[in-house]
Amino acid sequence: MKVSKREAFLLFILAFIGIIGMMVAFVILPLLGELDANKAILSELQSRKLVIDTTLPNEKALQAQHDTKLEEVSNLLHAFESPINEAQFERWVLPLTSKYNMRITNTDFVEVSATTPKAIDTVPSEVYYSIRDLVDKYHAVVKEELAVPDTSSLLMLSQHTYDVNTTYARYVYFLDSVRDWNTSILISNSSYNFEDATASFTFDLFALHQLLPDDIEVDYTPDIIAGGTGKGDPNEDPHPEGGK
Repeated sequence: MKVSKREAFLLFILAFIGIIGMMVAFVILPLLGELDANKAILSELQSRKLVIDTTLPNEKALQAQHDTKLEEVSNLLHAFESPINEAQFERWVLPLTSKYNMRITNTDFVEVSATTPKAIDTVPSEVYYSIRDLVDKYHAVVKEELAVPDTSSLLMLSQHTYDVNTTYARYVYFLDSVRDWNTSILISNSSYNFEDATASFTFDLFALHQLLPDDIEVDYTPDIIAGGTGKGDPNEDPHPEGGK
């Protein structure tokens, strides 16, 4: 088949246009897309550099502000005890049982678990007469609604139960001493049996891992000597330092 010069020229033009199209589709357009992406990355990096250049001169002030905030938060967390094991918790209890001559007969430990503290869900009812309603109405007294505290925070909870032989007076003094601890260790359940002179204490230890060490930390390393007979003389003062 013979191709004329005009047809050959047209085929050449068509091939040239095809090559140009392929170069545009497979080379130029991808390069333009990559260029746009690099421009976006460059713009983001320049924004970050601007932030760094603006912040860098204030590094010391920002570090001081960070340290202050960290200390403030840490001081708030110190309202809770750090997690401790059963042996370490004994250093809180045994000095008191020895002080009040209590004889420990049984102990029980519930493993640590994460929990959300809950307040009492019922408010003790207040006894009053109908005439009080009339008096409050006359004086336009608005009754205050008592809200039950609620939280969604998680704390570590462990429970420690001690059964002891003791007198009732020393049982009461023991409860007062635990109240004076002013920590996140609470007695959640307690009872005294007058027939056999025994008492039971259940401690709830709410703990939280600390950000910074406490200024006054409890030393759990020294040995402790504890013991008691669980008995007492009716004429003996159970609390020589004073009390009830």
